[in-house]
Amino acid sequence: MTGTPDPVIVVEGLRKEFRATRRDAGLRAAVRSLLSPRRETIVAVEDVSFAVEPGEILGYLGPNGAGKSTTIKMLTGVLVPTAGHARVLGLEPYRHRTRNATQIGVVFGQRTQLWWDLPAIESFAILRHMYQVPEGAYRETIEELDEYLGLAIFVLVQPALLLTWTPLAIVYLCLVIVGSVLLEAGIFLVIAAVMFWVIQSESLVWWAGDLVNTFGNYPLSIFPQATRYLFTFVFPIAFLGFFPAAVFLGRAGDVPFTPVLAYGAPAVGLIVFVVGYAAWLIGLRHHQSTGT
Repeated sequence: MTGTPDPVIVVEGLRKEFRATRRDAGLRAAVRSLLSPRRETIVAVEDVSFAVEPGEILGYLGPNGAGKSTTIKMLTGVLVPTAGHARVLGLEPYRHRTRNATQIGVVFGQRTQLWWDLPAIESFAILRHMYQVPEGAYRETIEELDEYLGLAIFVLVQPALLLTWTPLAIVYLCLVIVGSVLLEAGIFLVIAAVMFWVIQSESLVWWAGDLVNTFGNYPLSIFPQATRYLFTFVFPIAFLGFFPAAVFLGRAGDVPFTPVLAYGAPAVGLIVFVVGYAAWLIGLRHHQSTGT
Protein backbone atom coordinates (compact mmCIF):
# COMPACT_ATOMS: atom_id res chain seq x y z
CA MET A 1 0.00 0.00 0.00
CA THR A 2 1.44 3.37 -1.01
CA GLY A 3 0.72 6.70 0.66
CA THR A 4 -0.39 9.88 -0.98
CA PRO A 5 2.58 11.59 -2.71
CA ASP A 6 3.77 14.86 -1.24
CA PRO A 7 3.04 18.10 -3.13
CA VAL A 8 5.83 19.19 -5.46
CA ILE A 9 5.36 22.84 -4.44
CA VAL A 10 4.21 24.08 -1.04
CA VAL A 11 3.79 27.80 -0.32
CA GLU A 12 2.67 29.04 3.10
CA GLY A 13 2.08 32.69 4.02
CA LEU A 14 4.62 33.91 1.47
CA ARG A 15 5.44 37.63 1.65
CA LYS A 16 7.98 39.80 -0.16
CA GLU A 17 8.75 43.44 0.61
CA PHE A 18 11.02 45.82 -1.28
CA ARG A 19 12.57 48.99 0.06
CA ALA A 20 12.34 51.90 -2.39
CA THR A 21 13.93 55.34 -2.19
CA ARG A 22 11.73 58.32 -3.00
CA ARG A 23 13.56 61.34 -4.36
CA ASP A 24 12.48 64.69 -5.73
CA ALA A 25 13.97 66.17 -8.90
CA GLY A 26 17.14 68.26 -8.92
CA LEU A 27 20.73 67.97 -7.72
CA ARG A 28 20.01 69.23 -4.20
CA ALA A 29 17.27 66.64 -3.73
CA ALA A 30 19.58 63.94 -5.09
CA VAL A 31 22.30 64.82 -2.59
CA ARG A 32 19.75 64.94 0.24
CA SER A 33 18.35 61.53 -0.69
CA LEU A 34 21.86 60.06 -0.77
CA LEU A 35 22.74 61.36 2.71
CA SER A 36 19.30 60.95 4.26
CA PRO A 37 17.23 58.70 1.99
CA ARG A 38 13.46 58.76 2.27
CA ARG A 39 12.50 55.11 2.01
CA GLU A 40 9.19 53.34 1.86
CA THR A 41 8.22 49.69 1.96
CA ILE A 42 6.49 48.22 -1.07
CA VAL A 43 4.68 44.92 -0.54
CA ALA A 44 4.97 42.88 -3.74
CA VAL A 45 3.57 39.59 -2.41
CA GLU A 46 1.36 39.31 0.67
CA ASP A 47 0.21 36.15 2.45
CA VAL A 48 0.20 33.79 -0.53
CA SER A 49 -0.43 30.10 0.17
CA PHE A 50 -1.01 27.21 -2.20
CA ALA A 51 0.18 23.70 -3.04
CA VAL A 52 0.77 21.94 -6.36
CA GLU A 53 0.35 18.17 -6.48
CA PRO A 54 2.34 15.87 -8.80
CA GLY A 55 0.93 16.09 -12.32
CA GLU A 56 -1.23 19.10 -11.49
CA ILE A 57 -1.31 22.18 -13.75
CA LEU A 58 -1.84 25.46 -11.91
CA GLY A 59 -2.71 28.81 -13.47
CA TYR A 60 -1.35 31.70 -11.40
CA LEU A 61 -3.27 34.75 -12.62
CA GLY A 62 -3.38 38.41 -11.67
CA PRO A 63 -3.05 41.96 -13.02
CA ASN A 64 0.27 43.69 -13.64
CA GLY A 65 2.04 44.33 -10.37
CA ALA A 66 0.13 41.65 -8.46
CA GLY A 67 3.34 39.78 -7.59
CA LYS A 68 3.20 36.83 -10.01
CA SER A 69 6.79 37.10 -11.24
CA THR A 70 8.01 37.89 -7.72
CA THR A 71 6.42 34.70 -6.44
CA ILE A 72 8.05 32.65 -9.20
CA LYS A 73 11.43 34.23 -8.43
CA MET A 74 11.08 33.20 -4.80
CA LEU A 75 10.25 29.65 -5.92
CA THR A 76 13.39 29.57 -8.07
CA GLY A 77 15.58 30.96 -5.28
CA VAL A 78 16.37 34.22 -7.06
CA LEU A 79 14.64 36.22 -4.31
CA VAL A 80 14.51 35.58 -0.57
CA PRO A 81 11.06 35.77 1.06
CA THR A 82 10.53 38.46 3.67
CA ALA A 83 8.20 36.10 5.54
CA GLY A 84 6.53 32.74 5.04
CA HIS A 85 7.90 29.53 3.59
CA ALA A 86 8.21 27.86 0.22
CA ARG A 87 9.40 24.38 -0.69
CA VAL A 88 9.98 22.99 -4.17
CA LEU A 89 10.48 19.22 -4.40
CA GLY A 90 11.37 19.23 -0.73
CA LEU A 91 13.95 22.03 -0.99
CA GLU A 92 13.82 25.56 0.35
CA PRO A 93 14.70 27.40 -2.89
CA TYR A 94 16.96 30.24 -1.70
CA ARG A 95 18.90 27.98 0.69
CA HIS A 96 19.48 25.29 -1.96
CA ARG A 97 19.42 27.34 -5.12
CA THR A 98 21.88 25.21 -7.09
CA ARG A 99 20.16 21.89 -6.31
CA ASN A 100 16.76 23.47 -6.91
CA ALA A 101 17.85 24.81 -10.31
CA THR A 102 18.78 21.30 -11.50
CA GLN A 103 15.19 20.09 -10.92
CA ILE A 104 13.09 22.96 -12.32
CA GLY A 105 12.66 25.05 -15.45
CA VAL A 106 11.33 28.57 -15.71
CA VAL A 107 10.71 31.01 -18.59
CA PHE A 108 9.74 34.62 -17.92
CA GLY A 109 7.77 36.81 -20.31
CA GLN A 110 9.77 38.17 -23.29
CA ARG A 111 12.85 36.13 -22.38
CA THR A 112 12.09 33.60 -25.09
CA GLN A 113 12.81 36.35 -27.62
CA LEU A 114 16.18 37.15 -26.01
CA TRP A 115 15.45 40.88 -26.09
CA TRP A 116 18.02 41.51 -23.35
CA ASP A 117 20.71 39.48 -25.09
CA LEU A 118 20.41 40.48 -28.75
CA PRO A 119 21.14 43.80 -30.47
CA ALA A 120 18.00 45.90 -30.92
CA ILE A 121 18.10 45.45 -34.69
CA GLU A 122 17.87 41.67 -34.28
CA SER A 123 14.79 41.99 -32.07
CA PHE A 124 13.20 44.30 -34.65
CA ALA A 125 13.88 41.70 -37.33
CA ILE A 126 12.21 38.98 -35.25
CA LEU A 127 9.12 41.15 -34.80
CA ARG A 128 9.05 41.94 -38.53
CA HIS A 129 8.71 38.24 -39.30
CA MET A 130 6.18 37.69 -36.50
CA TYR A 131 3.87 40.43 -37.75
CA GLN A 132 4.65 39.86 -41.44
CA VAL A 133 5.81 43.42 -42.10
CA PRO A 134 6.97 43.83 -45.73
CA GLU A 135 10.75 44.07 -45.95
CA GLY A 136 10.65 47.34 -47.89
CA ALA A 137 8.46 49.09 -45.32
CA TYR A 138 10.57 47.64 -42.51
CA ARG A 139 13.86 48.93 -43.92
CA GLU A 140 12.36 52.33 -44.68
CA THR A 141 11.14 52.68 -41.08
CA ILE A 142 14.46 51.55 -39.60
CA GLU A 143 16.41 54.02 -41.75
CA GLU A 144 14.02 56.83 -40.81
CA LEU A 145 14.34 56.11 -37.09
CA ASP A 146 18.11 55.83 -37.36
CA GLU A 147 18.31 59.13 -39.19
CA TYR A 148 16.11 61.11 -36.81
CA LEU A 149 17.09 59.57 -33.47
CA GLY A 150 20.76 59.06 -34.17
CA LEU A 151 21.65 62.37 -35.82
CA ALA A 152 19.15 64.97 -34.61
CA ILE A 153 20.77 65.75 -31.27
CA PHE A 154 24.27 65.53 -32.73
CA VAL A 155 23.47 67.94 -35.57
CA LEU A 156 21.76 70.47 -33.29
CA VAL A 157 24.38 70.54 -30.57
CA GLN A 158 27.68 70.21 -32.42
CA PRO A 159 27.85 73.76 -33.91
CA ALA A 160 27.42 75.36 -30.49
CA LEU A 161 30.26 73.27 -29.03
CA LEU A 162 32.76 74.16 -31.79
CA LEU A 163 34.13 70.62 -31.86
CA THR A 164 37.02 69.79 -34.18
CA TRP A 165 36.80 66.26 -35.54
CA THR A 166 40.35 65.21 -36.24
CA PRO A 167 41.20 61.54 -36.88
CA LEU A 168 42.64 61.38 -33.36
CA ALA A 169 39.42 62.78 -31.86
CA ILE A 170 37.35 60.20 -33.73
CA VAL A 171 39.58 57.39 -32.46
CA TYR A 172 39.31 58.75 -28.92
CA LEU A 173 35.50 58.93 -29.26
CA CYS A 174 35.34 55.28 -30.24
CA LEU A 175 37.59 54.33 -27.32
CA VAL A 176 35.47 56.39 -24.93
CA ILE A 177 32.27 54.65 -26.04
CA VAL A 178 33.82 51.22 -25.54
CA GLY A 179 35.46 52.30 -22.26
CA SER A 180 32.20 53.69 -20.85
CA VAL A 181 30.36 50.47 -21.62
CA LEU A 182 33.13 48.45 -19.96
CA LEU A 183 33.20 50.79 -16.96
CA GLU A 184 29.50 50.55 -16.21
CA ALA A 185 29.55 46.80 -16.84
CA GLY A 186 32.51 46.46 -14.45
CA ILE A 187 30.78 48.44 -11.71
CA PHE A 188 27.70 46.25 -11.83
CA LEU A 189 29.78 43.07 -12.10
CA VAL A 190 31.39 44.00 -8.77
CA ILE A 191 27.94 44.56 -7.28
CA ALA A 192 26.73 41.25 -8.75
CA ALA A 193 29.72 39.50 -7.17
CA VAL A 194 28.90 41.01 -3.78
CA MET A 195 25.38 39.64 -4.12
CA PHE A 196 26.79 36.10 -3.98
CA TRP A 197 27.44 36.67 -0.28
CA VAL A 198 24.76 39.23 0.62
CA ILE A 199 21.15 38.04 0.73
CA GLN A 200 19.29 41.34 1.10
CA SER A 201 21.02 43.25 -1.71
CA GLU A 202 18.22 45.20 -3.40
CA SER A 203 19.19 48.46 -1.68
CA LEU A 204 22.78 48.11 -2.90
CA VAL A 205 21.64 47.77 -6.51
CA TRP A 206 19.27 50.76 -6.22
CA TRP A 207 21.97 52.85 -4.57
CA ALA A 208 24.49 52.13 -7.33
CA GLY A 209 21.92 52.80 -10.03
CA ASP A 210 20.99 56.12 -8.43
CA LEU A 211 24.63 57.20 -8.32
CA VAL A 212 25.22 56.38 -11.98
CA ASN A 213 21.96 57.82 -13.31
CA THR A 214 21.89 60.95 -11.15
CA PHE A 215 25.40 62.13 -10.35
CA GLY A 216 26.88 60.90 -13.62
CA ASN A 217 24.98 63.71 -15.35
CA TYR A 218 26.69 66.54 -13.44
CA PRO A 219 30.19 68.00 -13.86
CA LEU A 220 32.63 66.81 -11.23
CA SER A 221 33.77 70.38 -10.52
CA ILE A 222 30.50 71.31 -8.73
CA PHE A 223 31.07 68.76 -5.96
CA PRO A 224 33.19 69.19 -2.82
CA GLN A 225 36.68 67.71 -2.75
CA ALA A 226 35.69 64.54 -0.86
CA THR A 227 32.96 63.76 -3.40
CA ARG A 228 35.39 64.32 -6.27
CA TYR A 229 37.68 61.67 -4.77
CA LEU A 230 34.71 59.32 -4.34
CA PHE A 231 33.51 59.62 -7.94
CA THR A 232 37.04 59.40 -9.35
CA PHE A 233 38.86 56.77 -7.30
CA VAL A 234 36.21 54.75 -5.43
CA PHE A 235 33.04 54.74 -7.54
CA PRO A 236 34.54 56.09 -10.78
CA ILE A 237 31.46 57.41 -12.57
CA ALA A 238 33.33 60.62 -13.47
CA PHE A 239 34.96 58.61 -16.27
CA LEU A 240 31.58 57.94 -17.88
CA GLY A 241 30.99 61.48 -19.03
CA PHE A 242 32.87 64.25 -17.24
CA PHE A 243 36.49 63.40 -18.10
CA PRO A 244 35.80 62.47 -21.77
CA ALA A 245 33.73 65.64 -22.23
CA ALA A 246 36.61 67.73 -20.89
CA VAL A 247 38.87 66.30 -23.60
CA PHE A 248 36.43 67.03 -26.44
CA LEU A 249 35.81 70.58 -25.17
CA GLY A 250 39.52 71.30 -24.87
CA ARG A 251 39.25 71.61 -21.08
CA ALA A 252 41.36 68.64 -20.04
CA GLY A 253 43.80 70.95 -18.27
CA ASP A 254 41.00 72.24 -16.03
CA VAL A 255 39.84 68.92 -14.60
CA PRO A 256 40.46 68.07 -10.92
CA PHE A 257 43.61 66.17 -9.99
CA THR A 258 45.49 65.68 -13.31
CA PRO A 259 44.75 65.83 -17.07
CA VAL A 260 46.05 62.28 -17.35
CA LEU A 261 42.77 61.08 -15.88
CA ALA A 262 40.80 62.73 -18.67
CA TYR A 263 42.84 61.17 -21.46
CA GLY A 264 42.96 57.82 -19.68
CA ALA A 265 39.19 57.39 -19.34
CA PRO A 266 38.99 54.46 -21.83
CA ALA A 267 41.78 52.62 -19.98
CA VAL A 268 39.98 53.11 -16.67
CA GLY A 269 36.90 51.46 -18.15
CA LEU A 270 38.97 48.43 -19.15
CA ILE A 271 40.61 48.19 -15.71
CA VAL A 272 37.29 48.38 -13.85
CA PHE A 273 35.79 45.73 -16.13
CA VAL A 274 38.72 43.36 -15.56
CA VAL A 275 38.41 43.84 -11.78
CA GLY A 276 34.64 43.32 -11.92
CA TYR A 277 34.93 40.22 -14.07
CA ALA A 278 37.56 38.75 -11.76
CA ALA A 279 35.33 39.40 -8.74
CA TRP A 280 32.41 37.76 -10.55
CA LEU A 281 34.47 34.65 -11.35
CA ILE A 282 35.59 34.37 -7.72
CA GLY A 283 32.01 34.58 -6.53
CA LEU A 284 30.86 32.10 -9.16
CA ARG A 285 33.47 29.53 -8.15
CA HIS A 286 32.59 29.70 -4.46
CA HIS A 287 28.82 30.17 -4.73
CA GLN A 288 26.67 27.37 -3.33
CA SER A 289 23.37 29.07 -2.53
CA THR A 290 22.02 32.53 -1.78
CA GLY A 291 24.17 34.19 0.90
CA THR A 292 26.99 31.62 0.88
